Amino acid sequence: MADTTTITIVIDSELDVELERLANATGHSKPDVARDVLADWFQDQQDYRDAAEIIARNEPSSSSVEVRRRLGLDR
Repeated sequence: MADTTTITIVIDSELDVELERLANATGHSKPDVARDVLADWFQDQQDYRDAAEIIARNEPSSSSVEVRRRLGLDR
């Protein structure tokens, strides 16, 4: 099992209600939902940094429509 640590956060009641609703709807515990949401947020931030880096390189690019046309996939 991976090393773990415990953190304590303070959230407002509206966020707690939403967390409880999502936990109930998915059959997961509130800590599990919060952990998954936090992990997704970190991944989104990394994706943003990766995209910003790619854009900063200012390399030529093609849209998906253009690629499909070149490959003869749109008929």
